[in-house]
Amino acid sequence: MDQTMMAVRLFEHGGPEVLKYIEAPVPEVGPDDILTRVHATAVNSWDLRYRAGNLPQPLPGRPLWPLPFQLGRDAAGEIVATGENVTSWRPGDRAVQLPHPPCRNCALCVRGLENLCVDTAYPGHQVFGGYAEYVVRRQDAILPIPDGVDFETAAATMWTYTTPLNCARQAPVGPGDTVVITGASGGMAIACAQLAKLSGATVIGTTTKPDRDEALRKLGYDHILHPHHRRRCAGLRRVRERMKRTTIRRLLKWDASCPCVQLLRPVMTSGGVSAVFVFRVHHFGQHLPPAGRAAGGGGRT
Repeated sequence: MDQTMMAVRLFEHGGPEVLKYIEAPVPEVGPDDILTRVHATAVNSWDLRYRAGNLPQPLPGRPLWPLPFQLGRDAAGEIVATGENVTSWRPGDRAVQLPHPPCRNCALCVRGLENLCVDTAYPGHQVFGGYAEYVVRRQDAILPIPDGVDFETAAATMWTYTTPLNCARQAPVGPGDTVVITGASGGMAIACAQLAKLSGATVIGTTTKPDRDEALRKLGYDHILHPHHRRRCAGLRRVRERMKRTTIRRLLKWDASCPCVQLLRPVMTSGGVSAVFVFRVHHFGQHLPPAGRAAGGGGRT
């Protein structure tokens, strides 16, 4: 077994040049831990903000953002060693880490609301992430990768798709529903659109970037609206008429100040759409995690 590994670590905030490729000790494996050789990790906007130092205030009860640090919310790979108390995993198994591993002991975890765990430590947030050859995780903080799913897909899926999946289950979304998604070109928004489309719904996206319309339609959206440019939305009247013929079932994350809500208010107030709103999370002040952010939980907000 290797004693050292290569890792990318952050010792100060700044541009890409502050990321250092260094040799470091392989993490120690505790009695309940799994050591994984990382085959794939994902880069997302959080990594860029952390590197640059554009960080929010930590949530109540959470530690300050550490330095030096190792980024990487996501990591998928092959198990190479297990602790003495581990019985459900063995070397050679393929696994992906949970982006929001619950502690399973706090009051919210005991109630089944693991996505709202108050004692969690995110990889790439409070504990070293996946930017290394090896990572160590608790045995209940990883999931098996199904046959036919490669490491790259597994690493890129966990953070982006778990919240939309839980939203779609809570609504619930199905044939005949209309789903409205704001910030349509974001990664989580695209995941939400694809899951809603697979569930048989009509998917409407709103964006302030008209140059992305064609690409968004190819990704699963049926209609694209521009809330700040009503005249440029040729299909708005047709969309409104379609929505008036449906029935409201559930509206998640209502925010009356959202431009798209103002755009569609005549439809919503008269009754006409089952909608899931996925908003950009503003990283200033304090907020609760979005519904379903925990890959290991199925709770509600």
